[in-house]
Amino acid sequence: DNNVNLVFISQSSSENNITFGIDFEDSKKVSFLLRNSDLFGKNWFRIKINNDISLIAIIGAGVLYATGIAGRVFTALGNNKINVLAIAQGSSELNFTAIIERKDCKKAVNVLYDTFIG
Repeated sequence: DNNVNLVFISQSSSENNITFGIDFEDSKKVSFLLRNSDLFGKNWFRIKINNDISLIAIIGAGVLYATGIAGRVFTALGNNKINVLAIAQGSSELNFTAIIERKDCKKAVNVLYDTFIG
């Protein structure tokens, strides 16, 4: 009904936290919808909006089942002081996505390129 495209969804194993990514243009609409929902005001319900993030997708056939790929991604990013804020895996074996700070986006792309291609 509200025409909001979710580009990223991640739920913690404890089910206490759900992170989702939307287009920047939809952030005010989603904030309004959440604040006017039946959940708002409950002591366990919190909204945090961060517009300074980027999504990095690692894409390739069998990427989720190839041993060590995720480790190489996190090691490369960590060695370059790039913090991963959240991760999600698609329903296929073709990709996983990491949320990082926007200021690190170009650096992360270069680091991952050098790690896997360069």
